Amino acid sequence: MADTTTRASHVDELVTLVDYCEVSRNKRRSTALLLKQWFEYGSPGPPAVYNKLASHLDRLMSFLWSPDAIRFAVHLPPANRELWLKAASTARDEFRQSWALAGADLAVSLALEWSLVYGAEVLKVQQDPGQGFVVNAIEPWDFGVSREDVPSLDDQDVMTHWYSFSVPQFERWVQGHARAADLIAMAKEHATVMTAPTSSTTLLITGVSGGFPNTNISTAIQGEIDPGLDATDPEVREPVLELCDVWRRRQYAEAGEPYEDWEVTTMLVPARQIFVQRRNPILPWMKNPAGGPPLPGEAPFTVLVPRPRPNYLWGSSVLAKLLGLQTWREEHVQQMRELIRRQLDPAKFFAGVPDPEEVGRALSTPGGSAG
Repeated sequence: MADTTTRASHVDELVTLVDYCEVSRNKRRSTALLLKQWFEYGSPGPPAVYNKLASHLDRLMSFLWSPDAIRFAVHLPPANRELWLKAASTARDEFRQSWALAGADLAVSLALEWSLVYGAEVLKVQQDPGQGFVVNAIEPWDFGVSREDVPSLDDQDVMTHWYSFSVPQFERWVQGHARAADLIAMAKEHATVMTAPTSSTTLLITGVSGGFPNTNISTAIQGEIDPGLDATDPEVREPVLELCDVWRRRQYAEAGEPYEDWEVTTMLVPARQIFVQRRNPILPWMKNPAGGPPLPGEAPFTVLVPRPRPNYLWGSSVLAKLLGLQTWREEHVQQMRELIRRQLDPAKFFAGVPDPEEVGRALSTPGGSAG
């Protein structure tokens, strides 16, 4: 009974920590999806005639980052630099090759592009049996911290990472685990088809009655704007299991020697149940094989923030500052096109017109006529 109570208390504590970390998750996701629509279409509604936002950020990113021009170096203490200089060159070349084979340059390029849109993008280092390591970009709303007013991950005590697995992926993940059969059964029970959130809803007018200016809208329904040929949002019908990793700083001891590392608890999000709990599986604390100081445990996350803000982890969106300019530009282009149409097909006026409003509308329309 005591063990059951203790376990329930532990689960409640973890659920509370998850609640702390996801306090702004829905708000950040809604804002990010709206910014994504501006970035891809140049407008929150129908696609703009010319999307200056995308071209501007593409040029800005080319000034900030070039994957082909990146260089690495091994830092050596001055006292031992000459002795290890040749080995450092070999280590540098080896790491550059590992960096390229792992696709880290492409992951950083992707993260930088979208960090200019969202304000921040999260990168995670993961072990890979073939390449040694890989770097993956994480959507910023799928990562949370308990203190958003602390703009450094090094000063965070709790972090969460939400992600999803299909049932076959989960089966491969737990292969060899002592409770593999029970975990797979639980995964099949809670796997669901996830619906992708949309950035905005639109009012579609399907019926209009009456004459101008006393027009009445007779039918209107909510719907989505057709973005045209560039509709690239994924659609997944396969049931998936939503999981959350809770990273928490803990104190450990080995042979009487205390040290600090991260405790990682994987939780089933819908059921708020613990799947597995272990010490840092990616970059753990470990004794130095060369006999020096121990290698500290590190969290595998980093947040890329092109425009940081004091006391706010997620920074400021570069794109958000340009929305007014894009709106003005689109309106200005439309006005210029209207003037050109009027010049190419000017309105005509005939004497003896009884309705001034009708004449005014006709003379403001390319090719209009009244009489």
